Amino acid sequence: MRKKKRKERRMPEEYDDLRQSGDLSHLLASEALLLADPDLETYFMVKALEQKLLTYDTIGWRDEPPSGPVICMLDSSHSMRGAKLRLAQIFVMTFAAISLLEKRDFMLMLFGTKGEVIERPLYYKKPDWMGFYELAQQAFGGGTNFDEPIKRGIQILYENPKFEAADFVMITDGIGEISPPVRQLLGQMAVDKQVKLHSLIMGTARQHLVQTYDLIGISHQVRFATSWETNDPQNSGLFLDVFAP
Repeated sequence: MRKKKRKERRMPEEYDDLRQSGDLSHLLASEALLLADPDLETYFMVKALEQKLLTYDTIGWRDEPPSGPVICMLDSSHSMRGAKLRLAQIFVMTFAAISLLEKRDFMLMLFGTKGEVIERPLYYKKPDWMGFYELAQQAFGGGTNFDEPIKRGIQILYENPKFEAADFVMITDGIGEISPPVRQLLGQMAVDKQVKLHSLIMGTARQHLVQTYDLIGISHQVRFATSWETNDPQNSGLFLDVFAP
């Protein structure tokens, strides 16, 4: 059976000066971060209603190499509570904003222990930021089961045509196991659909030397993060892993 090719995208030739508008599909990542802070949520909504969000202007269009959408799996288990989950939510908002800028659909999948998976798509043509934000702020708070979101992500690849060429992003503290059948299934997806799993682990590589994590063995790329700094090579590296042509 012949593999289905990813569609070519047309992207802005260049980004011009910033402008104020309500165009959420060209929202700056820095504006999306306002949604990750409960104290600034109202401020974001006021700016959106007044058409004063900072957005990109674009000039011209060019063809980009084919890239698919993103399925982002956010670990909201008990071990992620507090600062780790808040940092993870900031990354999720940034990934989502960049995806829309790149005209790539984005699926957020919130997960915890077995049976705990909630998802919400964010389509670049008509993004529902409010609904997306509501899910991003939720948390399960129990155990961790990596099998559930991975299996659901693979199911989405087959069931939802908009996500059939998606890559996976896992944001977690790395504490959890992946069963052999799911390892095998993900490996097969890498062959059949060229699926890549990019993992962002909250914490430093040094902190995780005392343990070995299943995610490291199956991820296309693993990065670590301890803070939100745009000039941090680890942070910018993951963005390049996922969004570079």
